[in-house]
Amino acid sequence: MPLLRGEQHPHHRLTADDVLSIRASYIPGVNTLADLARCHHVSKQTISVILQGKTWSHLEGTHL
Repeated sequence: MPLLRGEQHPHHRLTADDVLSIRASYIPGVNTLADLARCHHVSKQTISVILQGKTWSHLEGTHL
């Protein structure tokens, strides 16, 4: 069975555009993980792993 990534995964809650927006808009000291989580209706942990590149790593973009 192939590995389903990103929007191909049946339980995805974010789109590729959402993830790229999260990565581009995070500025430490200006906004928090909680701010981004509320805005995108996901957990702080989800935002954290996106920013670390542990999930959605197949997308080009900035990582912490």
